[in-house]
Amino acid sequence: MIDLDDRDVLLTRRDAAGRFVIFTTTDVQPSWPVPWWVAVLDTGSDGIGVPVRLDHTAAPDGWTALQLIEVAMARAEAEVAGGSACDMRGMRAVAALMIHLAAALRAARQSPVSEGAAEPVGFETGSEPSRFGWTVARSGEHALPFCPEAGGVGVGVTLEQVLIVLDQLFQDGVIGRSLEAWLWRAKRHVALALAALSGSPGKAD
Repeated sequence: MIDLDDRDVLLTRRDAAGRFVIFTTTDVQPSWPVPWWVAVLDTGSDGIGVPVRLDHTAAPDGWTALQLIEVAMARAEAEVAGGSACDMRGMRAVAALMIHLAAALRAARQSPVSEGAAEPVGFETGSEPSRFGWTVARSGEHALPFCPEAGGVGVGVTLEQVLIVLDQLFQDGVIGRSLEAWLWRAKRHVALALAALSGSPGKAD
């Protein structure tokens, strides 16, 4: 488990299965638009630190909002293709999830800086057998290992945890950059995607 100082913990949220997402303030600079940088995600056996930023200008390193939306959409598509629609509360919920992720992706691409210097996202097979085409998302030196099955079965992070990270990123991002219209659109659609997947916006401790 990553060793965390309680003073650096801004907020803890949990997915429907009880897996935590801890938002930490370590090394955050006062000029940054979001008050946290690294989210620690419960993998079912440990915690993995995931640096996150709105875009490549908002912090020196980490996954951007656009990249994480791309990852979330790719994972949702993989779970649907792998026959996990029932794990995602039925076909109507799946349709809503995909519609809102696509809308969030369009909004993020309207950012004035969009991707810039951020590394491209790639997808790889992991060490555990899976019915999905990939279980690891990668951008440069950053890797995000997903569970081999949907709904938190096995070791890795879940789609819901990634949506919780995005939801918190946009909740805080619209405070730090309140005049950027794309952030408000992305915030709304990520929240609706999370609700479609889990039936709730993710529980906070």
